[in-house]
Amino acid sequence: MGSVAGVRIGELARRTGVSTRALRFYEEQGLLEPERTPNGYRHYGEGAVARVRGIRYLLDHGLTLDDVAQFRHCLDGDVATAEPDPALVAVAERRLAALDDRIRALTEVRDHLAAALGRSRPSPPHPSTGNGHATHTSVSTSSTPVPASPT
Repeated sequence: MGSVAGVRIGELARRTGVSTRALRFYEEQGLLEPERTPNGYRHYGEGAVARVRGIRYLLDHGLTLDDVAQFRHCLDGDVATAEPDPALVAVAERRLAALDDRIRALTEVRDHLAAALGRSRPSPPHPSTGNGHATHTSVSTSSTPVPASPT
């Protein structure tokens, strides 16, 4: 296993702004590989800070942990400024297409719900009648009455 050097999980959490629970989860997913001390404590190398930041960057930009796993080999550098790998760009493009599909589906559901609510709500009271229906009258300056227009 080699010498155990680096930072413990709490320090890694503090330096990256990620909870210890999330760090353990990343480890379970194979994204982090800490060394263990004889008493079982996790110790992460200095590269773990960049790795966790890379994981968070990808997650914050809409990728899933399964997607991030495909980036495993390049997580130790600066993911945000690295030269894009065509295979990894394809992963991001597939995720973008999936998000677009979800947005379309959610928009359709939202529109259906809004339409249903619109049909079930009574009209707001009209100021002149108080009954939700406007009366149509015309105002004339002549003495001949003008009939109301049909609705």
